[in-house]
Amino acid sequence: MYLWQGHPAVCEYGGYEMLLFLTENRTFGIGMTELLLRRGILTLWAKHDAGAALCGRWDVCGAVLDGQEDLRSAEAVCAVLRQSEPDMPIALLLPAGAIASCDADRLIRESEQDAMMREIASFCTDTCGWRTQMSTYALTIGESPAETRYLGYPLCLAQRELSILRFLFYRAPQTVTSAELLSVCFPENTQRAANLSVQIGRINRRAEEAAGLPLIESVYGKGYRLCGGIVKKQKQA
Repeated sequence: MYLWQGHPAVCEYGGYEMLLFLTENRTFGIGMTELLLRRGILTLWAKHDAGAALCGRWDVCGAVLDGQEDLRSAEAVCAVLRQSEPDMPIALLLPAGAIASCDADRLIRESEQDAMMREIASFCTDTCGWRTQMSTYALTIGESPAETRYLGYPLCLAQRELSILRFLFYRAPQTVTSAELLSVCFPENTQRAANLSVQIGRINRRAEEAAGLPLIESVYGKGYRLCGGIVKKQKQA
């Protein structure tokens, strides 16, 4: 998710576990957000200078600073975050051949995007204590649709539908607005609220076909949430 000055998410949203990804490259930020979301890692991305302010507004469990294009700026942000959030794990993405001069917990060298995503996911698991499988007695969400089950039955969901379901699971039992779902699950800004309702309807159809019960309920004028019997959740390794 990309936050710019005045975006409503900066003022209104928050309260859930997130990885902070700071980069000056919008395309790279969107791409990494989508790849990490598929691994079950919710990612808040913004430019370097927004890092310290966002840590104060969101429940951020760790930060990744992209120094591939501007290493000096990334190192300066690392120093600021170390002062304001001394216990927060920080990873630094380095250009090939560069030597870091900041206090990062993990150094990740510039490489192919999927490989960097896997290293960041490893950083989240090892340093931030992140768990990508989420489970209750009724619903289990893994890293892929094949690992997702409802009342013991497999759910045949598309990857983006799985992202919507995962985000609602993170926020349960709270209600999530359409704007928030669109910001987090569609960082490339390609979806509208009307399309979102269609996708949620598809998730419920799949759930009813599999287990005879819907998964998501609409709260008039507010947004969406998981149905009441699913909200007592527990994150598992």
